[in-house]
Amino acid sequence: QCPLRRSDTAPRKRPAKAPHRRPKPHGDAMDKKDKKRLEVLQQKIAKLQGLLAAAKKQPDDPAEAPRLERELAAAHAELAALKKA
Repeated sequence: QCPLRRSDTAPRKRPAKAPHRRPKPHGDAMDKKDKKRLEVLQQKIAKLQGLLAAAKKQPDDPAEAPRLERELAAAHAELAALKKA
């Protein structure tokens, strides 16, 4: 056996580090993730509005319009919560 290695002890584990989180800035300043999420939600809402208008105009699947309305309402709620925070 190698004299420098101790085989009778378990390898040491490093203590777990807490994830580094910056405090949110005060006021209406947003970080990059929030801005990106805001942009994605706005695009999703625009897409869903177009799909909902098309689904109402041509009702092939009667369950599609209510599903799109629920998705649209959820996206609006998430957008409002993001703007509020």
